[in-house]
Amino acid sequence: MNVHKVPKPISVAESRVHALVLVAILAWMAAIGIARWQPNTFLFRDGSFYAQTNRAIATSGTLRQEPFQPSSWYDGSLPWYRNVDDAWSNLSVGTDGQWYPKHSYVMPILSTPFYLVFGPGGLLVFNLIVLALGLYAGYWLAARAVGAVPAAVATLALLATPLVPYLAYSYSHDVLCATLSVGGLALVVRGRPLAAGLLLGLALVAKVTNILVILPMLLALAPWDRRTWLRGVAGASVPLALYAAANTWMYGAPWRTSYHAILTVRDGVQQVVSYSSAFDLPLAQGLRRFFQRSGEGELWQMAAVPLIGFVGVLPLAFRRPRVAAGLTLALLAFLVGFGKYRYGGARFFMPWLVLAPIPMAALADGAARLVRGLAGAWGLVRRSRWGTVAIVVLIVGHLGGFGAAWVLHAGQSKPPASMTQDVEAIRVRVGDVPCDYLNLAHWKWECSGIDRGSDWYAGRALGTECGALGLPGLRVPPGSSGKARSVEWRPDRAFQALRIVRMPDTSRDGKGSLKAEVRAGDRLVASDEWPAGAADRRDERIEGPFPARTPVTLTVDSRPGPNPALCIEIVGIE
Repeated sequence: MNVHKVPKPISVAESRVHALVLVAILAWMAAIGIARWQPNTFLFRDGSFYAQTNRAIATSGTLRQEPFQPSSWYDGSLPWYRNVDDAWSNLSVGTDGQWYPKHSYVMPILSTPFYLVFGPGGLLVFNLIVLALGLYAGYWLAARAVGAVPAAVATLALLATPLVPYLAYSYSHDVLCATLSVGGLALVVRGRPLAAGLLLGLALVAKVTNILVILPMLLALAPWDRRTWLRGVAGASVPLALYAAANTWMYGAPWRTSYHAILTVRDGVQQVVSYSSAFDLPLAQGLRRFFQRSGEGELWQMAAVPLIGFVGVLPLAFRRPRVAAGLTLALLAFLVGFGKYRYGGARFFMPWLVLAPIPMAALADGAARLVRGLAGAWGLVRRSRWGTVAIVVLIVGHLGGFGAAWVLHAGQSKPPASMTQDVEAIRVRVGDVPCDYLNLAHWKWECSGIDRGSDWYAGRALGTECGALGLPGLRVPPGSSGKARSVEWRPDRAFQALRIVRMPDTSRDGKGSLKAEVRAGDRLVASDEWPAGAADRRDERIEGPFPARTPVTLTVDSRPGPNPALCIEIVGIE
């Protein structure tokens, strides 16, 4: 009996290409995270607001925001906050006046295990993993539609697009939306309608505008059989039903969301407004904006390569007409929808851009055919195990994250023993003005309207700040406008003594003198003054006892000139 070997395809084996692409994506994500890492600098723009919701979930197990948001922004006590618009506000108002996050809580719920295990840096780890999964899902769909090698070329080109590293080093809700949407579509193609429905339903809960890519691509990719659609609808109904129940509980109706009840301030008076009015920009103006430059980063500025690669839908239409039509309708829907939106940014297009390897792969494949004169079509991709592996890793990672978080934190009964450990509970003021916004991008308390920049925020020393202190500490700048800056800590533990380590911060250019004092209750326990140019480190043990909840108050005077900040750590000794 003759045994005929199956000839090897001309292209590299698809499974190896899948593995190489996955490794390339993960390596690129890791390189971005490692090369750019500075604590909390990835929490820019809305990322800091989403991280506040992580704080609420991690510390209180709730979405309620009253203890975590700066009330001075909304209560009219600060004259420079007489107007807070719907874009800047981070709050929505529940049926009984409760404060809830304005932004979606899907991402904070999913990422809180990373936050509990790794601290704030865990949010960056989460973002990098989610983006890697989304990019791989887009590659896999391109490989399925065109071929593994052209899909790999297209994906590598997409990785070099400015938008990818920009959003990789961030904590971005748009990244999650892209991965949920495209990951769900990939599961549809793999014949997993129930799981696909679950992810796609969650994508709609996270952001309703994801329907602009989900609907046309679902019609393009899903098989036309009743069983598939019924199972998909069943899967999607779970997150959508939970979302409707949560909306009813928080806002009084299943269709009323946080974006219908945004807390704003106008002329010092609180108002509740809806975000539905934000789609009021003239379409022609919005379309022109896509090709302009801005600090936010517009579509052509951040994603020119995928836009140029979109011409690949023309050759794709001859091979996969439904897919080409779906991609075209999705792009047109995004252009019209976000062309009407008054706020710009290429990041809103992430669900479509993660699908861009499909037309880009078709373009690369067509170019390769012309150059090499190939007559045969690229082989269709066998079903890949890598998508299943990625989902298993994500599920196991979450279960492991919750387990590790429980082990590390559930049994932790003792409250923090130092001012730095308890930085979220300290109270900062400049004179009589509360600095009640914990800016998570810097992990410091911001005195909005008074502080002249991030160098004036008071809180945890990060990066090169206070390195000469020799232990983790706080960086507390002087006061402003002739008013001292005070930091109050009320530890929940009783101490027999306090260790106070302090010195001026030599990592900045402050050259003036510095004066500070520490009181425990009414008792003056430390009083220091450093003349201009001095930077000696002082370390003392102050005997107590100091009962629990004794207020430990640090005061740093305001003085003329470029004063250095104070580096300080106060540790309780039992």
